[in-house]
Amino acid sequence: MAQLMKFACPKKRQHGFTLVELLVSVSILLLLIGLALVNYFNFHNRQKLILAQELVRESMANVQNSARSGKMRGCSALLHYEISFLGNVITMTPICKDGSEGELSLIELPDDTLVATTLSLYIKPVSGLIYSDPSLVTPARSNLTITLINESQETSMRIDHSGLVKKLD
Repeated sequence: MAQLMKFACPKKRQHGFTLVELLVSVSILLLLIGLALVNYFNFHNRQKLILAQELVRESMANVQNSARSGKMRGCSALLHYEISFLGNVITMTPICKDGSEGELSLIELPDDTLVATTLSLYIKPVSGLIYSDPSLVTPARSNLTITLINESQETSMRIDHSGLVKKLD
């Protein structure tokens, strides 16, 4: 008779998960989502720095090409070109022999990306060589460095006398 009772009333099986299992699963899922978001934001910041580097290279090449070709850009007689790195703006200006400025060109760096130190360089017409003073006497040092920073990262670039821009990191 005891065996009949055993088969007549089978135990009910519990379906589903316990509260502890659900809490562990949800906490692991939230941890993975948090790590993915951190990696995404780091990737996004790295991409901003890469874009800023390309804009610096492009600006240097553009101003050197203009100087080498002798483009006046609003000047009757060209003295030199000036390229300035200030905050998140790159300014390219032709300087006329009479002391006036020609057409100004501005390039903005990506959001939250800045040049760490203010820097002005001067480019000699025809040769396109880089100088660190407006009299075009002192050539730019071979280790002239531009540091770009954003929210969590930074990168440095070197500009030599010929205008070659190289990433240091």
